[in-house]
Amino acid sequence: MSNILLLIVRELPLKGQSKAILKSLADFANNDTLLTIPSYKTIAKDIGCSRVTAINCIKKLVELKLIKKDYRQINDRQTSNSYIFNVPNLLGLVVCPKKRIELGEKFLADRERVKGKVIKLNPRT
Repeated sequence: MSNILLLIVRELPLKGQSKAILKSLADFANNDTLLTIPSYKTIAKDIGCSRVTAINCIKKLVELKLIKKDYRQINDRQTSNSYIFNVPNLLGLVVCPKKRIELGEKFLADRERVKGKVIKLNPRT
């Protein structure tokens, strides 16, 4: 769970299931990499919607450039997509300038904490 991402998402002026899905993705995100890899089924179950709704909301979030979606394959088979947050775009949507600056500073402090750590993204390699 990435606490800083959740703090940022809570301040966004999004509504409904798109915001709920963004919160869910932030909740599943790795604190160090900000990467998240839940399946559509997992996301849908987490917020209480259909898989199709989860797919459509994620498409919308990608179009808004709030997240980036990467297709993943293991042994030539499609598996859960991975998502990474576009934090500058997320912060740009925060309405209150004071809150935007505060969250930006917290995010930068969090990135400094991570700097220098060796982060292994694929445990199989």
